[in-house]
Amino acid sequence: MSPVTWIEFNSAVSKRLRNHSLTLQTVSWTLSEAKKDFEFFYRVAWNVELEAKAAKLGAEHPLSTLDAIQLASGILSKADIFVTSDQRLAREARKLIRKVEYI
Repeated sequence: MSPVTWIEFNSAVSKRLRNHSLTLQTVSWTLSEAKKDFEFFYRVAWNVELEAKAAKLGAEHPLSTLDAIQLASGILSKADIFVTSDQRLAREARKLIRKVEYI
């Protein structure tokens, strides 16, 4: 898991609260349950290698900064599952990471 995944998840859930598509109770429950699940994932540490890989990917592919970090994390971790709801990120990931299950 990328070092920004938890931040992005919180941001997405909070956005749903602000646009009234989730209640405060649902958001609290979702964050609590997700935090439990996230404890079981391997987290890629932020380091010089991740920074360099993300910068290179961002320069070579049409990716946002956060998507470049996510993709670099997937590559460096040698993940066997890559999860994203972003179609552009998934498309770029499929070009670079071959032996992985995409969700």
